[in-house]
Amino acid sequence: MRDASETQPTTTSNACMCKECAVVLGTIAHSLQTPLTIVKGEISLLKKDVPNQERLIVCESVLENMSLLVYDALRLRRLVDEKEKQTRKKVCASCIVKNVSRYIQDEALTHGISVTVHTTPNVMICAVPHQIEELLMTLVENSIKYMHQQAGNRMIALTLSATPQRCVVVVEDNGIGIPSHEHKRVLEPLYRSEMVRYTIPGSGLGLPIAAAIAQQHNGRLTLASKPGVGTKVTISLPRAH
Repeated sequence: MRDASETQPTTTSNACMCKECAVVLGTIAHSLQTPLTIVKGEISLLKKDVPNQERLIVCESVLENMSLLVYDALRLRRLVDEKEKQTRKKVCASCIVKNVSRYIQDEALTHGISVTVHTTPNVMICAVPHQIEELLMTLVENSIKYMHQQAGNRMIALTLSATPQRCVVVVEDNGIGIPSHEHKRVLEPLYRSEMVRYTIPGSGLGLPIAAAIAQQHNGRLTLASKPGVGTKVTISLPRAH
């Protein structure tokens, strides 16, 4: 992406912080699951009986945000717990990218966002397939979430290319972008950009989860972004021959 500064690749210190955060958040999130479910059920029942539902709707919105945080915290904890247990196998990265593009086409079109896909065929990697799919879904869903309220021609491009040693997947959009001073921060668990912190719901765990998956596959995630231009996230993974 032109004129967009780029983060350094994810580091070991980031991974350690992510692991420690995952353990703490996972424990808290597990404890909150049942109470949140009960309160959400009670609010649904109250909405049938209370004439003025404005306050209930506000409560419901807050609970949805909390539920999102709990869900993502459990995702992060599961990812850490699965690190040594999952068996990797030789899979077609090109096929995974195409599958992800099919999954998100309908949602993107609903918001008036066009999605383009360009892949080099038959690029193989050694991976846990569902984790690579989760990584890419997280990035694409982020693009949709942070651009669907914008006016104008909105686009997401998925590109897979390859060198003799590396598989490179790029998710690029022309959305709101991220200020350069926040590029490293958005890869930290729970941090959310000041541009969206109070306007768009989120957990601050999506990018850290994506970065953790890339690192667990001996890969790296880099981010280039500029407000008003868009965001480009690059995932580089070792090829399997």
